[in-house]
Amino acid sequence: MERPRHLSVGDWSVFPAEGLLVREPERKHLRPKAMDLLCLLAASPGRTMGKGTILDALWPDTAVEEGGVSRCVSELRAALEDDARRPRYIQTVPRRGYRIIARVAPLRLRAGRRHRARWLAAAVAAAILVTLSFIALCLPDESGEERLVALPGSGLTP
Repeated sequence: MERPRHLSVGDWSVFPAEGLLVREPERKHLRPKAMDLLCLLAASPGRTMGKGTILDALWPDTAVEEGGVSRCVSELRAALEDDARRPRYIQTVPRRGYRIIARVAPLRLRAGRRHRARWLAAAVAAAILVTLSFIALCLPDESGEERLVALPGSGLTP
């Protein structure tokens, strides 16, 4: 099963590759099967998925009882702080299965992270440039003698 990159489910940010749920300041790690279930249900919000469909998707080629689905749903509800009697995220549809009732959307990461990465790349490039310039200034000239260059404002005289 292919997981989405990032998504939001209700007020939770979901990072499937990391197995992480985030709702600041909370961070919760999910077991892989619980994350797979969340991603499976979130792929079709509002659509009821039967236990058989869930078993086939999450445990292909493995004999698992329907109780395994119920335990996985319970674990997911606990992590989402959801209540089966008054659900905000996962609703049980009696004798049919489960469905996501919370809003599901792609997660847009804040621009601040991208800007920080660009700033860091620019800072590294500037540091490399300064280092190379310094090395070039300190290399011996054609006569084999080292040359000392006094930079303006350094207080040094050549």
